[in-house]
Amino acid sequence: MSLQIFHFIIGTWISVLLLGVSFCQAGAVRKQPPPHPLDPLSKDELLATVTVLKNSGKVADSTRFVLIHLHEPPKEKVLTYRPGQTLPRQAFAVLYDWASNTTSEVIVDLDAQKLLSWKNVPRAQPGILPGDDHRKAADIVRADPRWREAMMKRGIKEVDKVSIYSWPIGAYSIESNDSHRRAFLTMFAREYGPIEDLIVLVDLTAQKILKLEDKGVSAWRRKHGAFSPLDERDRGEGPEGPSNQPPPQDARYQVHGHEVRWGHWRFRFALHPRVGLVLYTVGFEDEGKVRPILYRANLSEMVVPYGDPHWLFWCPFDAGEYGMGVYAKTPLNYGIDAPKDAAYFSAWLHDHRGTPLEVPRAIALYERDGGVLWRHGRNARRARQLVLSSFVRVDEYDYGFNWIFHEDGTLAMEVLLTGRMNVKIVERKQDEEEHATRARFGHLVEPHLEAPNHQHFFNFRLDCDVDGAERNSVLEMNTKKLPKGPDNPQGNAFMMKETLLRRELEARRQMKLTTNRTWKIVNTCSSNSLGQSTGYVLVPGENSVPHATRESFFRRHAAFVNHHVWVTPYRAEEQYAAGAYVNGSPPGEGLPKWTSANRSIEDTDVVVWYTLGVTHVPRPEEWPVMPVHRTGFQLVPAGFFAHNPLMKAAN
Repeated sequence: MSLQIFHFIIGTWISVLLLGVSFCQAGAVRKQPPPHPLDPLSKDELLATVTVLKNSGKVADSTRFVLIHLHEPPKEKVLTYRPGQTLPRQAFAVLYDWASNTTSEVIVDLDAQKLLSWKNVPRAQPGILPGDDHRKAADIVRADPRWREAMMKRGIKEVDKVSIYSWPIGAYSIESNDSHRRAFLTMFAREYGPIEDLIVLVDLTAQKILKLEDKGVSAWRRKHGAFSPLDERDRGEGPEGPSNQPPPQDARYQVHGHEVRWGHWRFRFALHPRVGLVLYTVGFEDEGKVRPILYRANLSEMVVPYGDPHWLFWCPFDAGEYGMGVYAKTPLNYGIDAPKDAAYFSAWLHDHRGTPLEVPRAIALYERDGGVLWRHGRNARRARQLVLSSFVRVDEYDYGFNWIFHEDGTLAMEVLLTGRMNVKIVERKQDEEEHATRARFGHLVEPHLEAPNHQHFFNFRLDCDVDGAERNSVLEMNTKKLPKGPDNPQGNAFMMKETLLRRELEARRQMKLTTNRTWKIVNTCSSNSLGQSTGYVLVPGENSVPHATRESFFRRHAAFVNHHVWVTPYRAEEQYAAGAYVNGSPPGEGLPKWTSANRSIEDTDVVVWYTLGVTHVPRPEEWPVMPVHRTGFQLVPAGFFAHNPLMKAAN
């Protein structure tokens, strides 16, 4: 055989081999493993959803894409899912059409690329559409001679430079059957500051001013004008970093897509456009078996009522009217919001035209020191914690949400409140001593700047699956002191009384400090080696009660704040504590409406809703930027294990 022929044969074999490899690689690309049923929508899936909707003939130029997110498969199918199986991928979307003032809910089949359902929702108004709402409101008021005259009275000559923002109408809601989209306006002029002495309500649907109430021009304000603290400051960009960053090589946790494994913990995560950070299928591996604890856990609703009687407009529902995921578009500050060696994950959201938007560093995952884990003399161990973290800035406030996994089986939610307080301009330069004898609805944080008193209420939806979803019940636990007598001769005895909550109405519960009240979710058909029902206890942290009257707009529309704990049987459609549509909705939606049916919550699949309240009385030390205030709650194993689960690892 000649050398040329030999080279030809060898070259041909190599080409064939390389071609085969390329085909295998191409096949591998084409045969990507299917996404997990709970994985959030990808960029391509968002694009496909919008394409299907636009091709349906039902979407016009006046249509806005308010929300697009995964339409989760039925819970029972997810729980029986095994790797390699395929469940239908579907997208859920909320659309709003300006031309017809119509809100619609749609479901898209992503596998077949077709529209599955389209349902118009009567009298429903979706949350804020910043670009559209602000622009339409500004056009309406700028064209009105009454408003221009009001500006001139205040010495504001460049009226076209007045900043105009629209907000949900809130306490100014108008009883009407036309279901129009309405808004309250806040306005700001550099030479005057916030124009709080002019009340303007607009009908965005009819494109007209509904109410223009001039409370009178402040001569003092005209003389002194706005103050520098109201200007933008400290608004530079945070530290830059990669959009995504894998865990460090020596990390003790593993991430596979949206699944995390750390020690005995197993869970999944996602960023939802309305509620923000979501935990899925949380379980703890025990003797080779993953024991379920939670199917889904997330913030359900959040509301911030202000205690100043002149700030009726200020009562935002940050989830239902804005979107905690939508407002998480600011990336995490690399190395500050989370350590530099954290794993960072981007997320895909969308704008109101349906264009996908990548949010770099939307979520972080990292280990941190947890202090002393346990100690007995010289025998001790240091703790490690795993933190899943996300931040969101809603206007002036910044909120952080940390799910913290502890090695002993405890799961904690840590809420961080920071950012900058909303303030108003006032005449006084000092809080005089005699202010104690007069009503004060806020405190000075700087001369002529008052920060009003306010509250923050967070409601968390905890879909509990303690050792399985089928047979969960909730026990209320109260410490009870015994009267002095033959069984308690020295008067020192006390006991823990457990009360089974059987139906929804009796499960509307309040915290009670005098009895150390907590709530235990138990599985009635699963017990530990001591014969105790396996369970987890909801342990509250800081909390508060609402200070507004029950007749107030806030209490009627955010009625979930009336109780710290609610319990409902699992229903996939019951997701939001104040109802699916908050903006302009009737009072009593959500938890009050659902639980009025007084359904059974015994030995079933239960959802526990926990309301956490923070009362904020401003301090000058919190201006111009607030130090972080931390609050939260814990889910602690109680009978879930028969002994300290760390002892095996220690031995």
